[in-house]
Parts: sequence; C-alpha cells; structure tokens
Amino acid sequence: MVTQTKLHPRFEKLLRYAMSQGASDLFLIPGEPPALRVRGLIERTEDEILTADEISEFAREAVGEETLTRVGTEVGEIHRSCSLTGEANARMSIASCCGQYTITVQICVPEVVSVERIRVPQPVLQSVLKKQGLVIFSGLAGSGKSTTAYSIVDYVNAEVSCHICTVENPIYVRFNPKKALVQQREIGLDVPDYPSGIQAALAQDANVLFLSEAKGLEPLEGCLAAAELGCLIITVFHSAATPQDVIEKIVDTFPEENRKAVRKCLAEVINVICAQTLLPAKAGGRVAVYSTLIPDGEMRQAIASGTDIFSRRTPMPPECQTQEQAIQQLLAQGLITEETARNALTRQGISN
Repeated sequence: MVTQTKLHPRFEKLLRYAMSQGASDLFLIPGEPPALRVRGLIERTEDEILTADEISEFAREAVGEETLTRVGTEVGEIHRSCSLTGEANARMSIASCCGQYTITVQICVPEVVSVERIRVPQPVLQSVLKKQGLVIFSGLAGSGKSTTAYSIVDYVNAEVSCHICTVENPIYVRFNPKKALVQQREIGLDVPDYPSGIQAALAQDANVLFLSEAKGLEPLEGCLAAAELGCLIITVFHSAATPQDVIEKIVDTFPEENRKAVRKCLAEVINVICAQTLLPAKAGGRVAVYSTLIPDGEMRQAIASGTDIFSRRTPMPPECQTQEQAIQQLLAQGLITEETARNALTRQGISN
C-alpha cells in the first residue's frame, strides 16, 4: 500500500473496514467505538472503544508532533490527503474537542462516477458545455454534490478539447485526460490557497476551472472575475439547499457596498445552479434529486435586482426543475417509493 500520509496500522485497518461497509465517513472520537456514516446515517461499529491516547497516536503518526500541537492553539483543524492505492482516496481532518484530538475521514472511491449513472439532468449537461460562465453544485452535507461536480468535470473532459485546471482541497480523484488537457493542483502542495490557484490557472490559459469548494470572500471574488474573463467555472457551494439560497449566500458574503455589483455580475455569468439531495432508492442505495436553475432573461433581471427569481410574469423555463418536480419524476419512474416521495415532500413543506 502506498499512502500520501503515513497511517498507523490500526487506523489503516479501520479505514479499510469503513470502505468495505460502503461508508462515506469514518469518525474516531475518544470514549466512542469507531463510527461510520453509511447511506447518510451514523452507525457505531462493534470495535473497541477508542481512547484519547490511541487517537493522539493516530494523529501524531499522520502529521507529526510539531504540526499536531498547532490544533486548538493556532488552527481549528488540520487536514491531510490519504489513500489506499486503487481502492479509495480520503480526506483526514484532525480537530480538538474538550482538549482531546478527534479524527474524521471523508472517503471517496478513486474513480469518477459517470453522469449517466447519477442521472444528471440533460439541461445541466448542455449548460456545462458552454465556453464560459459559472456552474454551481450545492446542497447540505452528505447530499452528493461533490460527486456530481467531479462527474461534470469529467464529462467536459470527455466532450470538449480544452484546458482544464483544478484547485482542490485536497485532490480526491485523479482525472485521466481525454479530449482535454488536465492540470490538478492541491492546496498546501501546489498552491497556498484558492485565489493563488485561480491565478495560476488563468496565467496558464485555462478554459475550464474547477474549484472543489467556493467558500469565503476571496475565492468567490476569484470565481466571478474568472467567469467574467471568459473562463468556465465549475464549483461546489456548501450549506445551501436551493438555488435561491446559493444566490443569497454568495451575495451576503460580500460587503454591503459591493452587493449590487455582485448581483449584476451573477446575473450575467450564471449558467446553472444545481441544488441536490439524496433519497433512498426503491432498489437499494440512494438516488439524487436535482433542483436546477438555468436562468432566462427574466430570471437574470430578478437576480440583478435582488427580487424573487420564481415570482414571474411568464411560465418557468422548461430547463428549470424544482425539487418537487424532481421527486414526482423519480416516483413516476419507479425509482423511489410513494412513502419516500411523501416524506420528502413533507420535509419541503409540500403536500401532494
């Protein structure tokens, strides 16, 4: 096994077990047995309860004593890429709770899932083939938005002869170049932060720029500026459950005096905002529910003015899809049960 980060033998064993159970996350917390997130739910394993000393040893072997002591005093958390070659890539996050170290590992299989497999709507695929603009995938934690974003980047990779640059924190998946040239940069290894990665990509004539996360003022400024310059930007926005939420949270990130200009810029550069969640599939596993905003002229005017994008004089564009419509479509296709649809609609405040 080759790892980017040295793993304690028991830590490696726990990571392999988590993978075998189809877990998306592994949690190591003092006083608890190792726990997994499987299909969105937390499951405690039957393994022995972890001690604070054990977790400290895992963390110390992974990052070293000098780096570890910064947690809680200089930084809130530190992270490292780790992998089981050919099996999984992962992001390890080390933090502190009540003076004791805790570790969470986010697991990603080392291959890109196809857009067909996760049923990305056709209008979204058409929108990402445009030569410039802003494409955002959003959703709450565990909604599958990053999986979809990586699938979309690889779709562009296969369909367009272009130069794709990425800025990732960390790199979960290595893209195999297809029609496109691909350069992947990892924060902390190739560039110090997102803005530096954006500048490096633009300096090297990128056509498509993928950011694994758009969070904070400077990365968002960089995304908007690059989109205005003619680059196609694909990124992930966390903690926003609807396209409207995405727009409002982006605008609210900026100082009050800049928000009018930000709205105008968003109105011009947005290609698509795709908000998603996951529901239990009838055949087992989970299926994605996509709420898509592909703005027409009337919507762009609403974004620029800060009014409700769904309060319209004309019917919604056929390319757009609400979450309610997506749920009803999955039900009609037999992919989810009536109970699942009813529960999902109830959570959205929709009665059917």
